[in-house]
Amino acid sequence: KRRPQEIKKKNIAKKLSKLEAEKASMPDPVVGIPTEFTKSLLRPLEVYKAATDPNATQYMNFFLDKKDEELLFETTPKKVAAEVEKSLKVEGEKVDDKVNNSTALVEEKKAEILKSLVSLHNSNAKSIMMYNVKRTVEEFGRNENDTGSAEVQAAVLTVRILNLHEHIKNNHKDKHNYRGLRMLVHKRQKILKYLKRESLERYYTTIKKLGLDERVIEGEIVI
Repeated sequence: KRRPQEIKKKNIAKKLSKLEAEKASMPDPVVGIPTEFTKSLLRPLEVYKAATDPNATQYMNFFLDKKDEELLFETTPKKVAAEVEKSLKVEGEKVDDKVNNSTALVEEKKAEILKSLVSLHNSNAKSIMMYNVKRTVEEFGRNENDTGSAEVQAAVLTVRILNLHEHIKNNHKDKHNYRGLRMLVHKRQKILKYLKRESLERYYTTIKKLGLDERVIEGEIVI
């Protein structure tokens, strides 16, 4: 028969190995696991790359959607060029094809300048953050004006956390923002605990989309 001390040592070793395995499998309490939602969020470096790369995706500032882009950059220049041509004909001037083409080119140039001005790559990090927050409300909100529900607040905090984490990663000497990051992570944890008490279905749906693990939310967070 084995001695009790040997059995105790083996049990302790099993517990330690189990704890180490759980610790290794536990995702990062700050950024979590990358998900479809977190991957869709814009990063400043990704947006600013569009300024020099013509093949990169262009994102519009001021919450302009596809309909607004079509109106501003396609429909309006054509209508303005047509109105200029019409006014010249009314005044009795002879309008040839060269004038029509030059007018159309001028309006197209104006549209390109305006498109560059309202592009996100000419904005600051705050505008990119607002773009991501709008995207978050659309994803987690019950309607387009829902900014107060627990899942929306947790998702918005996640956007701020990811943004601040990337800033700290690129600026290691910025010690001031470490405390801000810890406060945001603990605030998100508190909101998610409240959401779990309110609705388990909404809670599990939210943490799955955010790439967070329940062990991180329920346990102690060390950053």
